[in-house]
Parts: sequence; structure tokens; C-alpha cells
Amino acid sequence: AGRSAARGARDRRVAAHVPAGGHAAQRAPPGPGSAAPSAAAGRGRVVPPPAGPRAVRFLDEAVGAAVLRRLEEQRLRVSLAQDGSADMVEHPTPPAADAPAADPQAMDWQFGEEHRVAWACGGTEKVAAGSEAVHPVMALLARLTRVQSSLGVRGGVGEVGVHHGMLFVGLAHLAQKGEGVYAADVFEDQGLNVDGSGNGDRAAFDAACAANGVSGADMTVVSGSTADLDTLGGMTFRIFSVDAGHTRELTFNDLTLAACHLAPGGVIVLDDVLNLDWSGVVDGYFSWQHYFPVDFAPFFVGYNKVVLCHRSWHATYYSAIKQWTGEVPAAELGLMDEPAINKNPHRAEGAGEQVFLWGGYRYVTGSTRWLDFSRWKYVDLNLTTAAKVWLKEVSGRDQCPEAAGSKKRGGAG
Repeated sequence: AGRSAARGARDRRVAAHVPAGGHAAQRAPPGPGSAAPSAAAGRGRVVPPPAGPRAVRFLDEAVGAAVLRRLEEQRLRVSLAQDGSADMVEHPTPPAADAPAADPQAMDWQFGEEHRVAWACGGTEKVAAGSEAVHPVMALLARLTRVQSSLGVRGGVGEVGVHHGMLFVGLAHLAQKGEGVYAADVFEDQGLNVDGSGNGDRAAFDAACAANGVSGADMTVVSGSTADLDTLGGMTFRIFSVDAGHTRELTFNDLTLAACHLAPGGVIVLDDVLNLDWSGVVDGYFSWQHYFPVDFAPFFVGYNKVVLCHRSWHATYYSAIKQWTGEVPAAELGLMDEPAINKNPHRAEGAGEQVFLWGGYRYVTGSTRWLDFSRWKYVDLNLTTAAKVWLKEVSGRDQCPEAAGSKKRGGAG
């Protein structure tokens, strides 16, 4: 009787916060590009506006107002698109799920190869680090850039929460000619850094960009809170990194802002979503996934990042990154496309295979430290290997110029 009463109380509490029709009524079966192993597991959907004034609640009323305004604008766009009176918000299905990566030596890079190579070959050591090493993340994003190039995906690259520029400089070096480059941070105005996540420095950021060849008319740098932004320099993006405020409100806000400015085939890179030191990020992420009216799917989860795309592109990007794990030293990079041991409760029915699933979507994972079950010993990611993979992705080179010169001199001696 006690357990029954407790369950009844729990159900009443849940019902008080569920919009009319319930959570299940808001979800449709996944789209054809979802790559979900079963319809029951899929999350491909367009969510109608939740009913009732308590649909979204924020502690920070000012930021919450900006979030809700953007959310309503996006809902209006979706509504107009469904009525046929505006361009569809739904991104078009990509041409192929197994598109090859473009040749980096044939791509039309915006900034010079000398600086691009130098940044991968130790340039990051001159910049104050963020929370994680950028080498494996940059290797991943460089491969995505090559895949996007082969698919004809065009758009800017950008980041909110650039700190001193360690990730941003590498991200900027992925830009192709004619693509915009965007950065935003509160920098020295730390009164706007409400949760103390990061400690930006405009002088250090500008110095990192200037020393590494990142400048020009196509570059936009904004000082201020993302809660005050209504546009992102008039750009749309193919890669956009979200690493600004780590509260629930700001994460929700920044994901909404990014998604509303994403080019067809673009991806969002969210930082710290699985970092329990910043639980506001995971709270904001799942709130956004529930309420945002267009469905985004994770295809890579790892290296302290979650990489998302519109659901129609999920199969293409998941396939591309899964293929990439077979081309690089995956064991040294902590890359896996299936669990190491049989503990996944979502095994694909009938196939007998194990897959990583998030919201019904498959993803590849990457770890900076993992347990080697063959030896029962923890192993750390090999940063030297990650840097080599990054270098090859952006230049086609197998080794840094200094290493090649040393090897040549040694042979001659």
C-alpha cells in the first residue's frame, strides 16, 4: 500500500509538468535518414509547441525571455514551412550516406597552409588551454570538413566561448575561401560570466589569431554575452562550437541560437555536456532537445563534446565517422563504434550487434582515458598520434616539417 501511494504521488507530480497530450504524444516515428535500429527507439520528430505556461521554466528571467523569444521565432518558421508559405526549415536529405572525404591538398583553404600545419604541429602549446586537449577534436572536425566539402556543404565556422582561442584558431583554419569565421566571448567583462565557466582574454585571443594567420574581412569577433545576441553576424554555419555559459538557461539559449543559424548539413559541437562539474549543460541540452521544434541527432559523443546534426543528415555523418575509425589508429585515439563489453541494454534486435545509442540514434565515441579490458588497465589517449591524424586531415602530410627535416639531416649525416 505504501509503494502504491508513492507511485500515485509520483505520477501526479509528473502529470503536473507534462504538456497536454503527454510526452509520447509529441513524438513521431524517425525520418528515413535517422539510422535508428528500430522505430521504437527512434526520436526523429518535429515537436509541436508545448501547451501551458509552465512548459519551460528558467531561474534567470532575463536570459529565459531571450530563449523563449528565439524558440517562438523558430516555431513560427516551422509552422510557416509546414503551411507551404515559407522555405522549409527541414534540411534536405544529403546526396549519399557514404560520401568520401575530399582531398585536403585539393581543397580551397581560406588561410595559408604554413599556419594551418604549424597549428597542428605544436602551435597550441603557446595558448592557454581550456578544459581538454583539442588535438583529437580537431582531427575529428577536420575529417568532417573534408566530408562536407565532398558533399558541397557550405557555411561559416564559428564558436561562442572562445577563451584564449585554442580551439577557435584550429576551427578557423578549417574555413574555405568565402566562408565566414565568427567568434564571441564576454572576454574581460567577467560580470557577464555568471557561472565562472572560462576566463576569456581579448588581448590573448587576438594575439593567438594574429600569430597564427587568422585574420581578414571574413572574420567577425563579438564581445558580450550570447544572451544579448539576436544574430550571428548574418552568417549560417557548417560547424558551430558552443562553449559559452554553462548554465541551463545559457546552454538552451546558445543551442537555439546555433540551430537557427545552421546551414543545411551543418553541425553543432557542444562542450561539457557529459562533464558533471557543469551539470547545467546537460540540463540545458536535454531541455532544448525536448522543446526545440526541429530534431537534432548526435552522431559523435566523446572528447568532452557532443556533435549534432539535423536528423536527415545523421546517417551520412555517422557512416562517415564510423568509416574514419577504421582508417586511423582507433585504439590510440580511444575511438569506438560499439561498446567494449556486453552491457548495452539497447542491443539492436535481430542483428545481435551492440551499438551506442542516444535518443535512438547511433553514435561513435572517443575517450581521452579508458579501461583496456584485455589488461584491466587504464589507457590514456596518445596526443602525439592525435596530432599526426589532425595534421594529415588538414594537409595530407604524414609528419610535421621539422620532423621531416630532422629525419633527412640524420640520414645525410
